[in-house]
Amino acid sequence: MEGFDGSDFSPPADLVGVDGAVMRNVVDVTINGDVTAPPKAAPRKSESVKKVHWNDVDQGPSEKERIDIPEISGLWWGENEHGVDDGRMEIPTTGVGRVQFRVRAVIDHLGMRVFGVFLIFLDIILMIIDLSLPGKSESSQSFYDGMALALSCYFMLDLGLRIFAYGPKNFFTNPWEVADGLIIVVTFVVTIFYTVLDEYVQETGADGLGRLVVLARLLRVVRLARIFYSHQQMKASSRRTISQNKRRYRKDGFDLDLTYVTDHVIAMSFPSSGRQSLFRNPIGEVSRFFKTKHPDKFRIYNLCSERGYDETKFDNHVYRVMIDDHNVPTLVDLLKFIDDAKVWMTSDPDHVIAIHCKGGKGRTGTLVSSWLLEDGKFDTAKEALEYFGSRRTDFEVGDVFQGVETASQIRYVGYFEKIKKNYGGQLPPMKKLKVTGVTITAIQGVGRGNGSDLSMQIVSERQEVLLCKFAEGYNCALQYDATDDCVTCEVKNCPMLAGDIKVRFMSTSKSLPRGYDNCPFYFWFNTSLVEGDHVTLKREEIDNPHKKKTWKIYRDNFTVKLTFSDAEDI
Repeated sequence: MEGFDGSDFSPPADLVGVDGAVMRNVVDVTINGDVTAPPKAAPRKSESVKKVHWNDVDQGPSEKERIDIPEISGLWWGENEHGVDDGRMEIPTTGVGRVQFRVRAVIDHLGMRVFGVFLIFLDIILMIIDLSLPGKSESSQSFYDGMALALSCYFMLDLGLRIFAYGPKNFFTNPWEVADGLIIVVTFVVTIFYTVLDEYVQETGADGLGRLVVLARLLRVVRLARIFYSHQQMKASSRRTISQNKRRYRKDGFDLDLTYVTDHVIAMSFPSSGRQSLFRNPIGEVSRFFKTKHPDKFRIYNLCSERGYDETKFDNHVYRVMIDDHNVPTLVDLLKFIDDAKVWMTSDPDHVIAIHCKGGKGRTGTLVSSWLLEDGKFDTAKEALEYFGSRRTDFEVGDVFQGVETASQIRYVGYFEKIKKNYGGQLPPMKKLKVTGVTITAIQGVGRGNGSDLSMQIVSERQEVLLCKFAEGYNCALQYDATDDCVTCEVKNCPMLAGDIKVRFMSTSKSLPRGYDNCPFYFWFNTSLVEGDHVTLKREEIDNPHKKKTWKIYRDNFTVKLTFSDAEDI
């Protein structure tokens, strides 16, 4: 997914300007003095400098630990008596079934697929060389025949394992598997035939049979068709590898990075075409899924601002919400999505919504969790976020928690919970603020360690409205306090800010890695939900520093504080 190492993710404490205790994978958040979770909900009607990436930083030994999902009070488990569709074939309970399951895991592994493709190409290359060099010596011909026979035996063994692992019924209903199996059997028989016949010809001198041997060898060209099979299997294996341990839909002839979060809410990765379909959901298969499973009952929400696709594949049932990768929706767009989904879902009890970004995790989880709150499935944002992550994660495949990615995304689910409870599901009254200062604590070890390499960009409605260059004193005045290990910067010429605001910090230091959004750290907040005259964010509440692998740079007391004056003070 998109450069994100989920094994380093611990969702941060939520809500701007408040303290929160970080839990493993989820967060307790303090709101108005009460401990909640990422918020609650009730029902609602070019720099020239060489850039360094986080992966370039020495992380030391990686911390691998299984994610424990905390117990969720009042957890909603599904709308039918069997729970939500896991998209899996039935879990084997017999001894033979468990062996089949394990064998299938081995033969479907990308490494085994790569090895199989290597042997297929080796077989084809040896066949071409063999057929293109007539009049070879007896020892050379024996080598080629021996290699052909050995490879044929391996492919027959592989075929037998596939039939056993998938089961005869599943195997023989898959046209690709059947076609490849026929090729393997035919070429195996032909190889045995001409090998034995060639031995007979050499021993008896029956030259009349020599042409039959040549013809039998020529029949091996049918192996070229295996290239198409290997291509299909490599694509399937690479998609499973890219999706990591996200829960996939793998039954009824489908194998998609797609998860039923509830019976009527689906999270998935981007429906792709061209080269992207080698790694993500092929758009044709996604279209077939919805037209087969939910004909005329589905609505797709594309959250990718960076890309689109042919919406006629989904009968134009596509609604776009423009969100940049690793960023958040504006509250206006979030509420528009909620209203649109509500109209769709209440118009027919069989309607479903499918939400996707690129990887089907961060942006997708933000909107899915908000909808779960709107739909009354959960009372708190914490529960909704935990539930989404637990549904999207297949712990039988791996331990990486596939939940909402960034601190700001979790914050905005909290915002929605607060809007539902405190503002009747409507946007809160507009509040205009002006940034007058910024303070960063625990600055040692961050870039040059004194703030002189940093600059701050404030973005509103996708436009830069202020740029402060700390060292140059451009729109600001910097003060460094070595004793308190902090920098304070007076901000000048800031315009009035209203609504959703993004604050990005850039650095000219080569030692400070860039993470999401191509910057060391950033965050979003909404002015209408700021309480008091400042916002203080801890390390776990800031995008990029929220990830454990950055904590050698950003210590536990690293904070960013913005100080405001409002319109009445100016």
